[in-house]
Amino acid sequence: MGNNSNGAAPTPPAPPKAAPDFRPTKERIMRRIPHGARPTARASLQRTLLRVASQNDSSSWLKLLAFAPNALRLPAKTKSERAVSLATAVKKNLDLFDRDIEIPASPPPPPLNPKKKRNSQDDLVRQVGLKIDDGSVSGAMRVISSTDSVAAVNADVLDELRTKHPKCTPPIMAPLDPGSAAPPISAADVFAAIHSFPRGSAAGPDGLRPQHLLDIVGPKMDVHSSQFCEALASVLNIVVNGKIPSDIRPTFFGGKLIALRKKDGGLRPIAVGLTLRRIVAKIVCTKVADRVTATLCPLQLGFNIRGGAEAIVHGTRKFAESDPETVKAILKIDFRNAFNTVSREAVLNAAHAHFPEYSAFLQSAYGYHSSLFLDQYNLSSESGVQQGDPLGPLLFCLVLHLLVITLTTELNAWFLDDGTLGGSPASVLANFDRIIAEAHSIGLDVNIAKCELFVCGGTESNQQHVTAEFNASGFFPDP
Repeated sequence: MGNNSNGAAPTPPAPPKAAPDFRPTKERIMRRIPHGARPTARASLQRTLLRVASQNDSSSWLKLLAFAPNALRLPAKTKSERAVSLATAVKKNLDLFDRDIEIPASPPPPPLNPKKKRNSQDDLVRQVGLKIDDGSVSGAMRVISSTDSVAAVNADVLDELRTKHPKCTPPIMAPLDPGSAAPPISAADVFAAIHSFPRGSAAGPDGLRPQHLLDIVGPKMDVHSSQFCEALASVLNIVVNGKIPSDIRPTFFGGKLIALRKKDGGLRPIAVGLTLRRIVAKIVCTKVADRVTATLCPLQLGFNIRGGAEAIVHGTRKFAESDPETVKAILKIDFRNAFNTVSREAVLNAAHAHFPEYSAFLQSAYGYHSSLFLDQYNLSSESGVQQGDPLGPLLFCLVLHLLVITLTTELNAWFLDDGTLGGSPASVLANFDRIIAEAHSIGLDVNIAKCELFVCGGTESNQQHVTAEFNASGFFPDP
């Protein structure tokens, strides 16, 4: 599709294959379940989960995906609806939901007054207030300090997003042992994963928030929360063994796409997956984290290492200050759109080598195309790992590590996709050449324009000579 110069929204393209009859909810969903409705909501959702566990067909999964939009929608702002408590409204919706009675869609909100200008300061105050209401002070601080803004959806944004989610053929996957099974997920695993979400975590396309599940299970495991977590674990064990129906798979492993406009004008796509998918990923990540950390350390400090970025900063400074009479080169490496382009075949192969017991789950997640929902548009996710996937950083680091361990510079430190090489100028330049040459084999492309060279030690003449050598290499433009 060509760019639309006036920025108007284009005609929606044909969506990729997704769950039949599934559309991301447009309903206004409650951020919390009212106290008076929580036992009823728990019982209803538990029955829905048990239906999925016993039937595992498209119909039962679609019923599960419809829970939040039907049961937890905010009532319309009419005089009669305002007279009803939220708990009563939820109970009424749950009764209709349980009896498979279709609940009419809420009326669309009134159109914005074009004469009334939107105040960005008011929007900021509202977003901060929502984070405070969620109990997320750190989230409120991130909103205040962030320089990113949500990009308006138009033809230019869609074109840019499609560029950042390139088309790829499905990866060639290792054959699975039909008799193998993933370690079972327990109710305790589910309970811990629900409680591990940061406050204010967003909902995926189905509108179900982690906070909704937290409201249902409560702060401590009791008989009721244990039964609910057992029901949810029975569904997640279907997912972790790769048994989810094929027509549900693109939606379950897809996400709600948010396009953030960065300060430099670039676009940062964030995919917010279904809460249930994120719970499975969190459980798997917890079970394999120690194994993966032992493999990645000490070269990769971006996964499961507290203070990893600070350690790299201090280590780089110490390296720069050592042996001041010897000229040294320090090079910061940057990849272009790394998480969205890393080879899925390399991801699946690396994961299969390190934790084969979860290969069926990861092949379901990344062995096929999935759907990213942006307003009324569906974009196909065909490459890379989703930045909203709790397993995304782990999987990315495992693949990149195949390249990192081949580097021979004295300083070789990485935080996710940001690398720092340091050593003699000849060694740094040779290793940089190797990265450029071999990154393509794992789906990565060095963003030379954002790589930074620092020369330290030795005389000023030595430093100027090194800088000239790097410029002459053709990798860096002349200053």
